[in-house]
Amino acid sequence: MPIEWFRDVVISIFAIVATVVLILLAVVSISCYRRIAPLIDSARNVARTVECASARFENEILLPLIEVAAFVRMLCQLIKGMKKFFKAKTGGSDEPERK
Repeated sequence: MPIEWFRDVVISIFAIVATVVLILLAVVSISCYRRIAPLIDSARNVARTVECASARFENEILLPLIEVAAFVRMLCQLIKGMKKFFKAKTGGSDEPERK
């Protein structure tokens, strides 16, 4: 048997084995996808639910809370400004005496 014949047989066997392996790999991949597909759909639904819940939390709780915090901060600034204003009017040491 010449070496060319042996080479051709090895190439043919390798091609057949590679084809069988690729077919098995495709079958296993499709099988795994079919098993995982419901999990992926469930994860998408959970993500959608979490997104809706966080949007609702933001709209119903967080935004009003921010508005209240801003209002309280504004009141504190107003009271602090009024204190400074009335403290300066009631005889603070910064004003020179008038004769």
